[in-house]
Amino acid sequence: MNGQDAATLAILIFILGSILVVVGYFFFKPSERVHLYAAAPADGPMKVDLRTQEISAKTAFQLISGSKTAYRLHINVTMSKRDMDAMTNGGLDRLSLFSYRLPQGPEVMTDYFNSDLFRIRQVDFPNLTELDRSKDELTRGLHALRSRLDQAREHKRAGGTREQFEL
Repeated sequence: MNGQDAATLAILIFILGSILVVVGYFFFKPSERVHLYAAAPADGPMKVDLRTQEISAKTAFQLISGSKTAYRLHINVTMSKRDMDAMTNGGLDRLSLFSYRLPQGPEVMTDYFNSDLFRIRQVDFPNLTELDRSKDELTRGLHALRSRLDQAREHKRAGGTREQFEL
């Protein structure tokens, strides 16, 4: 192998290595939930911060509806590690908190799940009525989640439940 072939091979290896590092980072990088879990307290109350905002910039909602404004719901929920584990282990992470329209069209609906609390921090709405409806559903859903997490904790502490009855 001459010097020119060795230099070409070294450059090729460097380029392929760089590509693998970049792809590996995006493929294996920790999710936001991993970071939130690491920063979460071991135990404690669930903290909820909901904030609404009027959006004046042109968004897909405004273009579809012809409206000059849309609304954004900012969702910030902090849970303890114990609650996160109970939610995941109990299958509660796939329960819907509310439904909302996607900007792609008025008929395109999707659900905001408990697991989305760690991924989706804001949701846009075409009007104030839908924002208020979803915020109310979210609040009721978070209260129900808290109740379920407390039930799961009690169930685990008691070692299960027992029911007896006659028919």
